[in-house]
Amino acid sequence: MTRPERRDLSRAGPLAPYVEAGVLGSAEVHVADAVGRATGEERAEVLLGIALAARAPRFGHVCVVPDAVAESVVVDDATLRHDRPLEWPDASTWRDALASSPAVRAPSEPRPDLTVPLVFDGTRLYLDRYWRYEELVATDLLRRAGSEAPRQDEQLLEQVLDRLFGGAVRGEPDRQREAALLALTRRLAVVAGGPGT
Repeated sequence: MTRPERRDLSRAGPLAPYVEAGVLGSAEVHVADAVGRATGEERAEVLLGIALAARAPRFGHVCVVPDAVAESVVVDDATLRHDRPLEWPDASTWRDALASSPAVRAPSEPRPDLTVPLVFDGTRLYLDRYWRYEELVATDLLRRAGSEAPRQDEQLLEQVLDRLFGGAVRGEPDRQREAALLALTRRLAVVAGGPGT
C-alpha cells in the first residue's frame, strides 16, 4: 500500500496519526467514517477499533485484539516513519467504549432486526461478517468431530498403510503413519507439523 496523499489525512480526523504512520490506509478510514456516520459513533477509540477490524482481513486475520494491537501491529510500508510513538487508547477505556458503542454488539446479543457492523466478545473485535464466518466454521467442525467415524476394513487398511509406510519399527512410533490412520478413520482430523506436512 502506498502512503496516502495529504488530502486523505484531512478526512482521517482522529485516525490521522495512524494513517501517517502507515498503520491504516484510506480504505480503513472510509469504513470507520461510514460506520461512524451510520451509527452516530464519534469516539476516537471506537473509530480506531472499527478501522483496525476492517484492516485485519488484509493481514489474514478475522479480528483484532485491541489489548495487543500496539505490540503486534504491522506497518504497511517500511519506508513510513512517525516522529513520535503512536498513542494507543488505554485498554480498559477502549474495551468499555467498544462494549457501549451503537456500532458494536456482543455475541450474546444477536439483532435479527438490525445489522450491527461489529461484534466484540470482550477481547476480540470482528466485522460482523467475519464473526459469522468463524461461527459457521466452528459449528461445522464441532458437528464433524461429533459424528460417527466411517467404518473401515481394518485388515485392508493395515495392508495399505504397510505398503505406503512400511511395517512398524519396534519402539519408535511412525508419526506419518499415525496421521494417515487418523485421517482415514475419523470424520475430522487436523494434521499439523513442519514443511512437507
